[in-house]
Amino acid sequence: MIMSACRLDRGIIKEDASSEVKFVRYDRMVNDYINTGNVGIWQRMNMEFPRETRALIEDVLKIGPADKEGIEDSLRSYYADPTLTQLRMDVARRFEDMSVYEADLNAAFTRLNNECPSFVIPKVYTQVSAFNQSIVVGDSLIGVSLDKYLGAEYPAYKKYFYENQRATMESARIVQDCLFFYLNQQYAFPNKGHKHTLGEWMVQQGRIGWVVSKLICKKPIDVAAYQPATKRWYTSHEREVWATMSRPELWNSTDSIKLHSLMMTSDAHPYFKDPHSRGVGLWIAMRMVGSYMEHHPQVSIDSLLRLHDFAQITKECQYCK
Repeated sequence: MIMSACRLDRGIIKEDASSEVKFVRYDRMVNDYINTGNVGIWQRMNMEFPRETRALIEDVLKIGPADKEGIEDSLRSYYADPTLTQLRMDVARRFEDMSVYEADLNAAFTRLNNECPSFVIPKVYTQVSAFNQSIVVGDSLIGVSLDKYLGAEYPAYKKYFYENQRATMESARIVQDCLFFYLNQQYAFPNKGHKHTLGEWMVQQGRIGWVVSKLICKKPIDVAAYQPATKRWYTSHEREVWATMSRPELWNSTDSIKLHSLMMTSDAHPYFKDPHSRGVGLWIAMRMVGSYMEHHPQVSIDSLLRLHDFAQITKECQYCK
C-alpha cells in the first residue's frame, strides 16, 4: 500500500466543463464492480469514464497500464485487501450525501466566475485512492479521494499518518482543497521547467491561498492552519519567521526539502523546531499577498491570479518592509 501526502497531478484528465458542480459518484461505480465483478460495469467504467479509470489505475493506485490484459482483475484484487474493503464501506456510509459540499463549492465557483469571467468551472468526481492522494486535477476536472477526508480520528489513519497529517484529513477541508489544487493547476508558474526558489513558491502559493480564503469566506489563518495550537504559533512568530525566511540564502534556495518543510503543513520535519511551525511559509505568504492587495485595492482577483511578475508583490508589499 502506497501512502503519500496530498499531491497535485496535472494533465491526468481532460473533460468538458459544466456550469454547475455535481459530485459524480465514480467511487460507487468502482465499488459495484469490485463487489460483483460485473463485466457490464467494467465496460461502463471504460466507456463513460475512460480518463477517470485510467487515472485511478495508472496514476493513483499505480497498479499497471489501464489497457493491460487482466488489469480489471488486478483492480479487484487490490481493493479486496481487508483494510481497503473496510475503507470503502466507511466512505460509502460517511459520504452518502454530498449536497453540502456541492452547495459550498458552487457558491465558491460562482464568486470566482464573477471575478474571472473566463474561468472554466470543472466537473468533480469522487473516488477511493487507498490513502494515496487527496485531490487529482486536470484541465477541467477535479477528482476527490473521499478516503482522505474521514476525520483526524479515523482509526486506520493512526496506522499510516502523523498527527499533523491527520489534521488535514477532515471533511471540512474538501471544498478548500478542491479550490486550492485546481487553482494551482489553472494558474501555474508561467515558466515551466524552471527550478523555483522559496520566494517564488511563497508568492505562488500565497496568492492561491489568499484567493481561496476569499472564495470560501474564511479568515486566512483558517485556510493556512488546521489546529488551534498551530494558528497560535503562526500568529505569534510572524516577525521571527519572516526575518528568517527573507534572508537571501533561504529566500533564493531551491532545496526541495527546505521548501516542503516550510510550505507544507503535512511535512514530517519542520524547518523551525516547534512541530506547529510546519507549513508556516504559506501563512507568511498569504500575509504578504493580503498586505499587497490591501495597499492595491484596484487589483482584481483575476489580475492577481494572472500576475507573472512575482517580484512586484514582494517589492510593494508593506508587510515585507
